[in-house]
Amino acid sequence: MANSADVNAGDDILASQYNNLRKDVLDTNTGHDHDGAGSKALAANTVGATQLTTDAVETAKIKNANVSSAKVKTGTGSFTNITAGSTNVNMQDYCFFPNVHGDGAGATATLKAALSGQDSIYSGHFMLDDVIGTVDTYWRYISSSGPPEIWIVRDNSTGLYAIWEADDPASYGKPPMVCYDKGGNQIGETIKIVPPENYTEMKTQCHRDMAERKLGAKPIGKVLLEEWEIDEQSNPKRPAGLPPEILVKRLKKKAK
Repeated sequence: MANSADVNAGDDILASQYNNLRKDVLDTNTGHDHDGAGSKALAANTVGATQLTTDAVETAKIKNANVSSAKVKTGTGSFTNITAGSTNVNMQDYCFFPNVHGDGAGATATLKAALSGQDSIYSGHFMLDDVIGTVDTYWRYISSSGPPEIWIVRDNSTGLYAIWEADDPASYGKPPMVCYDKGGNQIGETIKIVPPENYTEMKTQCHRDMAERKLGAKPIGKVLLEEWEIDEQSNPKRPAGLPPEILVKRLKKKAK
């Protein structure tokens, strides 16, 4: 709203009216878009950041070309199958096709359709079957609002079967992987892991090292497997609604 007002022919011009006119030009709070000194007013059809309110910009006002891949907010997840014969794996909504590869010579797996009975048919699901050796899977998905999650399936006698981690929970809040032996029987004990306090920084550093192809660089899942272990004495708070048969534990650094 302008500080000044209309005047009519023959009216006396008051000092207050003159000062209000100057405020329209120079005042940075009540005047036009201006720094109060020597800057230009905003160009036509542009809006200053301070003028935008929450949800003020409509999708139709944004050019498609302005939404580049660098501007799309994404998260990443990974899954490592270590010894299970097959695993049903869940990802997030709006996910891209996963990258599956063997870790070392002779490591292979068959990518198959996920088992039926999923709660969400539009989120990502797949099955790794006929797994030989250690097989890693990585994926990216649109949006990343957290919180990050880590899940482990293990056998008390033989060790870990698989580990799953991502910047966000899986699509519907349940354990994101189920392991089976070669006979199709579910195996292992499912454990929800409370991420380490520096998890996000660790994962960012892993991404950076791998992008720069540094010697010894490895993904966050491998770091957790090789450098951390389950703290059996930990007893963190259980998330509401988690089935009672699922343990909740923290990780601790392995002794050197």
